[in-house]
This record gives sequence, structure tokens and C-alpha cells, in this order.
Amino acid sequence: MFQSAQKPLKEHIDWHKFFQFHFHAESETQHHDALFLLVFQIYLKAYQINYFLRIILYLYIEFNIFNFFSSRYFQQYFKFF
Repeated sequence: MFQSAQKPLKEHIDWHKFFQFHFHAESETQHHDALFLLVFQIYLKAYQINYFLRIILYLYIEFNIFNFFSSRYFQQYFKFF
């Protein structure tokens, strides 16, 4: 699935922040949004992932992106609002 010659994904993802939000979330919505953010960060590095997995990640993002951008988790994480 991953090519051994390339850097591992863990270097590109803020795991501490993800798990902090994911496991201390106040609601089920925040759990869902934390998962979405993780999937999106992995998808941004899709050149390291095989084609089949890239399609699955894209479909997950496509069907969840509007819920994520309207959530309080997104607003807190990026501090845009």
C-alpha cells in the first residue's frame, strides 16, 4: 500500500492534536469531525497512497465535507470564525 522509499505519513500529520481533539471531544459530532480531518490530511498526501485507497478517501471526503466545514470543530481548529 505504501511505498517504502517514501517518508511515512506520520511526519505530515499532527497526531497529538488529532488525538487530543478526538478522545476529548465533547460530542459525537466532534469525533466525526476529527476523523474527517485525519482522512483529509492523509488525502492531501495521496501521492504516497495507491489508487484504490485514494478513491475511497476521496468519496469519504466528498460526502462529508459540507458537514465538516459547518461544524464547530472546524471553526475552533482553524480559528477562522
